[in-house]
Amino acid sequence: MEYPRIISDPNICGGAPVFKGTRVLLRTILASLAEGDDPQELLKDFPTITMDDIRAAIAQPNRKRGLRCSGDDLEHGTLAGHFKSRTGKKWP
Repeated sequence: MEYPRIISDPNICGGAPVFKGTRVLLRTILASLAEGDDPQELLKDFPTITMDDIRAAIAQPNRKRGLRCSGDDLEHGTLAGHFKSRTGKKWP
């Protein structure tokens, strides 16, 4: 499965993966999530991305490792557990 929401273009941010139609770097969103940032706060901080973009960001590195990530993983999987352990809050 391809994730057309994430693109790499040498003319945009030096070719680093970004969300289509934005200059928001994939690595910025992944790093923020890894630190336990609330996805709803990321949507406020980066109004040009959507929750579907966040889902695509999470699925992208897993796809490269041959793993699958679905919307259920966001709600009930390891990301939700990691988020709760880092923040004490339930995944939004």
